[in-house]
Amino acid sequence: ILLFFIHKDFGKKSFPYGNRRFLQNGTTIEIYKEPENEYDPYAVRVEIDGVGCVGHIANSARTIRSGCTSSKEICDMIGTCASATIVEAYPQYAIAILNEAKDNCDEQPL
Repeated sequence: ILLFFIHKDFGKKSFPYGNRRFLQNGTTIEIYKEPENEYDPYAVRVEIDGVGCVGHIANSARTIRSGCTSSKEICDMIGTCASATIVEAYPQYAIAILNEAKDNCDEQPL
């Protein structure tokens, strides 16, 4: 189980579609390792097909919910990317279950 936080601008001008339409239970998401991320070498971004990046997986002890996996642990579990399915969606975050880890991905540019 993984927890990701939704970018604060999602649903605003830079994300005109809003989060309610895309972030629903059952929505498939793709997650990608970001080893070059300047803030966190274990960063894992969350994308929705046709929308792009909507957030990042939690990695801080203060943001990880009980029973959820950190982005550092996910980096150890997957190749370069994976798919997951949202099981609980909230305004600021969502919880998803990992479906399939992949070694090679057709990674979309940010």
